[in-house]
Amino acid sequence: MIENGNLATLRGVRAVCCTRRFLEPHACTWRPRFALAHAPRPETSAPGRPGCSEGRSGNTKGVGVSGNQSIPAQVIIDAFHQLYYDSLDSWRQNTYLGYPILQCPLDMQLYQELVARLRPSFILQTGVFAGGSVLYFACLLDLIDAEPDALVIGVDLHLSPQAKTLRHPRLRLVEGNSTDAATIDRIKTVLPRPQGMVSLDSNHSRGHVAEELRLYREFVAIDSYLVVEDTNINGHPVFSDFGPGPHEAVEAFLRVDRRFVRDNDLWERNLFSFHQYGWLKRVAE
Repeated sequence: MIENGNLATLRGVRAVCCTRRFLEPHACTWRPRFALAHAPRPETSAPGRPGCSEGRSGNTKGVGVSGNQSIPAQVIIDAFHQLYYDSLDSWRQNTYLGYPILQCPLDMQLYQELVARLRPSFILQTGVFAGGSVLYFACLLDLIDAEPDALVIGVDLHLSPQAKTLRHPRLRLVEGNSTDAATIDRIKTVLPRPQGMVSLDSNHSRGHVAEELRLYREFVAIDSYLVVEDTNINGHPVFSDFGPGPHEAVEAFLRVDRRFVRDNDLWERNLFSFHQYGWLKRVAE
């Protein structure tokens, strides 16, 4: 994560790089003429480690600038993460088959890999927004030739007009508070099997995510995943003034439920994820 001082340092380095022609002279694009050094994987990235606050930069080699400066690779990764997240013209404009999908493409690829490998009997997501993600999941089930009764269940407090236009035979939408007992009961009536794969992407306050984790963990099959989305907010490393949210809820959850572990290997090869440290694998009954 980048603290304020490190961000200021990085901005200063960027200005230095510009004057030293490390930037393209006619473009506001940072194109440093160096490569990230290969570094040993941090021990803290091993699946099953509940903690992640140690920071991944500790065992990451630096990157040389002009022969006499070194920028830790994690600082660059987090800076790009922040730059990409804050951009109004990148991921916020993504659509899937015409429906907005507020996801980083790297994470969409990871979801695709999990669905192809696990072949879940259902994918349950809280937080539907405009419907792009649930439609994406439904199409993935089609592409892997899933069982005819394999479903995607989307839950939202208020389904948007655009989400209500979704038409896919595998898709079921449930309107209601994701933590209300009545909503949980309605979900159970449409599930084709007791357990599958779950993604949490609704209210991002720590208390709400913690309650969703408590309620929805039982819907996750052994070796499948409970994905807590947007664990990057509240300074991990983006949106630092959000307040306690998904990341903090996951930290507390993993301290009390040892049936789930972080699968950091899944996303770390991409260097960052909007849901980093939130890809949770169920490993025990």
